[in-house]
Amino acid sequence: MIHLIMLSRPFFALFALLLVVGVIRLLLIGYGLPLHLYADEEVNVYSALKMIHLQTLLPVLHSDAFVILYEPPLLAYLYTLLFLPIILLFSLMNDMPSFSALADPIVLDPSIFFLVGRALTVLISLGSIYLVYEIGRRLFSHHTTGIFAALFLATSFTHTALSATARHWEVSTFLSLISLLCILLYREKRSLWLCAAAGAALGLSFGAGYLVFYAPCIGLILLASEWERHRNTKKLIRPALLFGISFTTIAILFIAVAPYPFSVQVLNHVSSQRHTIEGFLTFYSQTLIFYETPLFIGSLLGVVALIRNRALHIAGFFAVFFLTVLPIMYVFLWDLDRYIHPLLPMLALLAAHGISSLPRRVAIGAGIALVIYAAFLLPRFDLLAIRNDTRVAAHEWILANIPEGSTILVDSERLRLPSSEEAVSLLEAVDPSIIRAPDRITSSQSYDSYHIYLAVGENTQRVIGAASAAEPETYIVTDSWSDTKEIKVLVEGQQPIAV
Repeated sequence: MIHLIMLSRPFFALFALLLVVGVIRLLLIGYGLPLHLYADEEVNVYSALKMIHLQTLLPVLHSDAFVILYEPPLLAYLYTLLFLPIILLFSLMNDMPSFSALADPIVLDPSIFFLVGRALTVLISLGSIYLVYEIGRRLFSHHTTGIFAALFLATSFTHTALSATARHWEVSTFLSLISLLCILLYREKRSLWLCAAAGAALGLSFGAGYLVFYAPCIGLILLASEWERHRNTKKLIRPALLFGISFTTIAILFIAVAPYPFSVQVLNHVSSQRHTIEGFLTFYSQTLIFYETPLFIGSLLGVVALIRNRALHIAGFFAVFFLTVLPIMYVFLWDLDRYIHPLLPMLALLAAHGISSLPRRVAIGAGIALVIYAAFLLPRFDLLAIRNDTRVAAHEWILANIPEGSTILVDSERLRLPSSEEAVSLLEAVDPSIIRAPDRITSSQSYDSYHIYLAVGENTQRVIGAASAAEPETYIVTDSWSDTKEIKVLVEGQQPIAV
């Protein structure tokens, strides 16, 4: 039955897959709010709000104000378009004439903007799944392979997790996949405008995430398609020029409007965490095996199928991708699990080819097993996200149970509480970089607040001393995994309250 649907009604199967996956991923977007627990999310959300506040689309003219923008600016521009109607609606509902009047409420709880950014990423991730289907059926000339590719990507744990964050990874990969699909369509239809569109899409991908991993394999397909048709490299000049000019023009524009992130991420950035090539390969192999087991096994089957079928042109396509991406990752990226994200669409295509090359009954069984695996894993992931982070539970418990004006020593990453003026003054004397805009707002206005003292880095001992002097009985909030020695000494022998 599954095989029949996949062969005769691929779009129905794809639509059902996207619908289920979309619901699963949308349920994840509220995780952590009102706290901001995902690293790097603030970059584009706050940069978009800053653009609206300063009424500018040119960060280069306000370099001091846009120090927070250390990633390419495309996502910030998209968020600016989405946030403007929300701010206008807030202004009308609260009878506030300007953005400045709304600034304090937005700074204290910008959750709506994070929700919008995450929802956009979910929609884009569904687009990536569809694009992988289209690329798979064109690359391997079979609908079933395309469906399997979409299924593998849709059930990827890493792809699911990152799709519910306001980060650049999914947007950049989505635009690169559009570029790849345009080149595959050019191979079929021979329209030069498709080359220009492919270059423009890759340029936009550059504007979302500078490391355009797909550029070498896209160039290979363009070269191969012209060579197969004309056996003359001169015929490659026009499509290559259109592709190159459109890509370069857009890439230069993004560098021109925001040169600071390009300087930080590319010119002055080389990974300092790298040990050896062996360590690099071991880390990412283990990450794939642990988090993406079906994808890893399927991609190995795909490599075997390519060798067995002697599909040299497709094997060359994948070889160019991995042989260029891995050195880029080695030089520019740290050993972090999420950095496997750009590899996932290609691994899904390889895995789909591997499963499709199996005997029919075995392939159907593998597809059913993958669905069962996803049905067990992804809803459980949803349940954990809906229960939310323990730091959110601690935040709610503190606001409900600890009296206003109490002294609280916080040693928990990204847990922020409303601070008193006394606490802000003390921390400013210890280390001004600890202070955040919400701290200044809650300390200067009539909000319920606490004497909050954050234990941060080298200043931990000084902060603890100041907190002890200000209030003999101090509440301590710490992560269970905290290794801050000074905090361990304070809580030793105490009976903690579990939240």
